[in-house]
Amino acid sequence: MPELLAAILKDRRSKPKNSFLQDNRASGEAIGFLGVMFIIMLVVINMWSPVSFEMKKFALENVNRIALLQMEQEGGYSDNIGDMIRDKLNIFGFDESKVEVYSDTPKPVQWGDTINLTIKYTDDYERYEFNHFNYEKVVDHPVMESTRSSVSRVYHKD
Repeated sequence: MPELLAAILKDRRSKPKNSFLQDNRASGEAIGFLGVMFIIMLVVINMWSPVSFEMKKFALENVNRIALLQMEQEGGYSDNIGDMIRDKLNIFGFDESKVEVYSDTPKPVQWGDTINLTIKYTDDYERYEFNHFNYEKVVDHPVMESTRSSVSRVYHKD
């Protein structure tokens, strides 16, 4: 057994050592590995922005739905509902200065009349490009918009 171990170690010592980027057969497997890892990193990093954008869009739609239900119960749009929208979006991580809330149906809206609510948010959409052997960050500013309408559920006596 010790003779076999000595023969293996002697065989390993006798092989010439090449650089880190090549193995003993003089191929470029390490270079290929680094290239593949670079491409995988580029794909993974670029997936963050679309996923984050869709999560924000989902949160915006959800807040709009909740606010519209509140408008149905109160009979139209009020400043309290606008404040509630901004507070809920702030909880989800939205920048309050980029939020715009529109409604052409202020209180009071009669039972059965249409109420509308539009929320817009200008987002920072970051992506990375590999251009001329340079890794560049590109920032776009798409506008997310959520518009919903329903009917008032409050009867106002005239």
